[in-house]
Amino acid sequence: MSLISQMDRCDGSFPGRSMAAVKKIIRGIAWALVGLVALVVVAGGLAWLRLHPSPPGLQVWTNGRILTMDPESKQATALVIEEDRIVAVGSDEDVASWLPNADVVLDLDGRTVVPGFIEAHGHFPGAGLVAVAADLNSPPIGTVKTIPEALDALRRTNTEQPGDGWLIGFGYDDTMLEEQRHFTREDLDSVSTTRPILAMHISAHMAVVNSLALERFGITAETPDPPGGEIRKDPLPACFSRPPRARCSWRRSTCRRCNKSPWSVRLLRRMRRKGSRPSKTDLRPSYRSKE
Repeated sequence: MSLISQMDRCDGSFPGRSMAAVKKIIRGIAWALVGLVALVVVAGGLAWLRLHPSPPGLQVWTNGRILTMDPESKQATALVIEEDRIVAVGSDEDVASWLPNADVVLDLDGRTVVPGFIEAHGHFPGAGLVAVAADLNSPPIGTVKTIPEALDALRRTNTEQPGDGWLIGFGYDDTMLEEQRHFTREDLDSVSTTRPILAMHISAHMAVVNSLALERFGITAETPDPPGGEIRKDPLPACFSRPPRARCSWRRSTCRRCNKSPWSVRLLRRMRRKGSRPSKTDLRPSYRSKE
């Protein structure tokens, strides 16, 4: 009996104290969560108020030039704003009765007030390019249909804005040009070799420059592509089907210091027989080659 009584006391006392401790921990966690939620609500409310300040109760703007967008082109000189609404538009005399109760009185001093515009994605600062750059857009935006027409537009801007500073064109679209290709640096070199030229694509994510611009940028055939970008280079001639040490330019039809191994000599001979070898070849075979 004494043993059973002792076990009863153990079963009735130890678990009781454990439950009390658990309840205390749960209450602590609950209050901590309540405090955290309250902190988030207060911080969010303060942030919202900071980002969305309440406008003054009553504002009166006078002595301005207010474009009302009225069909009859009426203009006003004053307006009254109550909280977030325009409640009156007219002359300074028309709004005089609002002045005594105004929280803010703003003298526009002849400045112009226009309606609020919601602009989606127009890159409006780029509109200023038309004042300083050649318009290379194709129809229906512009008039350029061929690469020669685009180059003529650059030449006109070069004449209108002489000097040695940058000559800029914008808006060309290779898919809308008759040639269905981008400009090359040789194209732009035909416009000028004494000033750097940049022709910007209609996407505004790529551009073509002339040789002088490449020189100023320090870009050569060995320049690696920048992070996230690509420097498009001329394709190599067939004589470079293996990694060469020399530089070639297909447009100039010149191959200089092609691979010195015998296989390249045989390849050039086959190319000559087929009439596809570069017209100028500076070949320096290996001294071990008997060919």
